[in-house]
Amino acid sequence: MYLRPLSDEVLFGDIFENEFFIDVFVRSDAAAMGGGLMPRRLAERLAEAMNKPLPGNDAHVPLYSPKFPPGQDQSYVLAHGTPQESRRAILLSDSCAVETAMAQQREGRRRRGRLLFAPIMDAPPEQIARLQERPVYGRFPLPPANDADGMDFQGGIAELGRSFTVDVRDVGTDDRIVSLDQPFSEQLEVAWNATAVRRGPLVVRRNALKLAELLARDGTVDEQEEIDAQLVADVLGIAWRIEGQALERVSEALEQNGPVDPVLTGLIDELRAVSSLAGQSAQRLEEYQRRLVRDTDAGDTSPEANA
Repeated sequence: MYLRPLSDEVLFGDIFENEFFIDVFVRSDAAAMGGGLMPRRLAERLAEAMNKPLPGNDAHVPLYSPKFPPGQDQSYVLAHGTPQESRRAILLSDSCAVETAMAQQREGRRRRGRLLFAPIMDAPPEQIARLQERPVYGRFPLPPANDADGMDFQGGIAELGRSFTVDVRDVGTDDRIVSLDQPFSEQLEVAWNATAVRRGPLVVRRNALKLAELLARDGTVDEQEEIDAQLVADVLGIAWRIEGQALERVSEALEQNGPVDPVLTGLIDELRAVSSLAGQSAQRLEEYQRRLVRDTDAGDTSPEANA
């Protein structure tokens, strides 16, 4: 499920921890701010007037406010953030986008852009287990891990619906706690697809249940109707994998000048599988359609039907 991040390559699903990983969002009171460093003796007077403690002993204290016009090179904004005990976040940007933004394996290129993260909130194990059993859009469970190799991750819940961006220049490999293995990374991808665009296997499975109800003429779903609806979900699941994994292997083979035959073999097998299942699914749905037509004709007592 989890891997120790051994390489310098940052990937989708990597989990980071740093004090500046804050769940930031804006409201109608968002405003640009100006300001700068204030001598500590003046800052202490201001803090005393506001009845706020001023920690530390720095000679100068940063002071920013919407009342100060922002300077030419300032980009500070008054915003909101969700307090969290541990400043942890999971990377949601696609691995290819990460590689480009971080200039990984690109000598002479500068880092530029932003990466998308979701905050990870602390949660008890029983709450994490419930989400594993019954997935909820926007909340991805991360079980705790404590293995013999010394990997200690307390787990939590990634709030995918609260995503925020981080300047790529401040995303460091040393801030990573753990990475996700391939199967768990795919689960995160499914959850993120469902949250962001209401697409992917998780959404398809739920809609397949609705299809089973639609196929049930008397309102009671039987086993065969569940099987036929699930067949549609299986078809779309394979198509989703082709769009992602199979075609990503094509891209990797081209970029790395790798062998072509195994890539094409895998793609052909996936296409044949989806073709076969799609044909079976269409045939099963046609049977329901013919039955519906027969039932409709049998119940039609209009003069045109009796002519």
